[in-house]
Formats: sequence, structure tokens, C-alpha cells
Amino acid sequence: MTREEAQAIIDAARALEETPDLSGANLRYANLANMDMDECNLSGADFTGAWMKGASIQDADLTSAILESVRAKEVDFGGTDMTGAKLNGGNFDSGDFVDTVMVNIEAEEASFKDAVISGTLTDLTGANLNRAICIGADFTNAPLTNANLRDAKLMNADFTGADFSGATFNGANFRGATTPFLQTIDR
Repeated sequence: MTREEAQAIIDAARALEETPDLSGANLRYANLANMDMDECNLSGADFTGAWMKGASIQDADLTSAILESVRAKEVDFGGTDMTGAKLNGGNFDSGDFVDTVMVNIEAEEASFKDAVISGTLTDLTGANLNRAICIGADFTNAPLTNANLRDAKLMNADFTGADFSGATFNGANFRGATTPFLQTIDR
């Protein structure tokens, strides 16, 4: 599906005051930069390799979506449900994930430099952030229960109030990170 085809579906649904439905759409390698996909049903959509810089995908349904190897710098995912999504190898630097549900996401080797992944509804329970790059990211009050943070680069990240119950972080680099329990972690 091209950007133009996706935009036509979104525009038609919004004109009828309906939720735009792009569930299962093939948007592989599409140029979606600066596109407004707020409140869209994007569940199961495949965005592999898509260029999404500056897009807005607020309050959307991205459950089980594939966002592997995407270039999604500065994208606003605020309030979106990403449960079970695959973000492996994607670039989400400076992204906004405030109040985003990221339960059981796969984000191996993904980059979240300077991303804001906090908020009262944010949830990273069971997230796989193995070898992820989260330098300077804000995880304030984020539940990281049973998350996999092995070998992740978490330097200068803010984990104030984060819940690491059952999380694994062997080999993770927390140098300069802010978290109340940091003294107990073997850096």
C-alpha cells in the first residue's frame, strides 16, 4: 500500500467520523514521514523499513504490528497500544511514548535515544529490550516487570520510580542513569 492509498482510507473514514482501519496493511518501506495516523486501527500492519520521521500515531491501535527496521525518529506514539508489536532494529530516537502500552513488545537492538517512555498508563511488562539503545531515555515510573534488558545501553536514562520486578539486565550499562536502587546493580 502506498502513502497515498493509506491517506485516502484515513481521509474517507474521518469524513464519516469513523475509525480509520488499516489493520493488516502492508506499508513495508513506505514513506510515511510527517503523516497523521492518530486514532487509526493499525493492528497487525507491517511497517518494516518504513520512513516515519515526525509522524503522529497518537491513541492508535498498533497491537501485533511489525515496525522492524523502521526509521521513526521524533514520532509521537502517545496513548497508543503496542501490545505484542515487533520493533526489532527500529530507530525510535526522540520518540514520544507517553502513556503507551508496550506489553510484550520485541525491541531487540532497537534505538530509543532520548525517547520519553513514561506516564501513568505506560506499561513495558514483559518487554524484550535485549541490546536496545536507550541512552538518555526517560522511563520515569514505567513498569518494566519481567522485562529483558540484557546488554542494553541505558546510560544517562531516568528510571526514577520504575518497577524492575523480575526484570533481567545482565550486561546492561546503567552508567549515569538515575534510579533509586542503582547502588545494588552490578554495573
